[in-house]
Amino acid sequence: MSRHEKSSWFNLAVVGVTLVTFLALLPLLGFPRALGAFCLLGCLGLVGIGRFAGKLRVVSDERDRQIQSDAGMIAYSVFWLAFVGGSMGLWFVYRHQGSIPTNILPLFPVVGGLVLICVYSIATLLQYQRGK
Repeated sequence: MSRHEKSSWFNLAVVGVTLVTFLALLPLLGFPRALGAFCLLGCLGLVGIGRFAGKLRVVSDERDRQIQSDAGMIAYSVFWLAFVGGSMGLWFVYRHQGSIPTNILPLFPVVGGLVLICVYSIATLLQYQRGK
């Protein structure tokens, strides 16, 4: 298993733990305070940087670079579709009120980051599995 595959699995695990923590805290603390669970993304991500930092000297070949490039293109394409779709969805839901509630707006960077991380990691794993 390559370094990129290990990193992708780690990213998906961090996102999973974060979402489970958020959903567990939601009924206990309420929505605004439960959003603090997303700090786990940063904290656990720092653990991942420390874990993989010693292995950064691993040489990657053209195939690895092409897979990472394709995964990035796929992730940003899906991100923009989700961003525009989410924006238009919010407009559709709240258009009669004249404004979007302010507690929803902080979700844009959080959900955007989750979409990027998940799609990038899944695209990387699928390409390695497919043997590209």
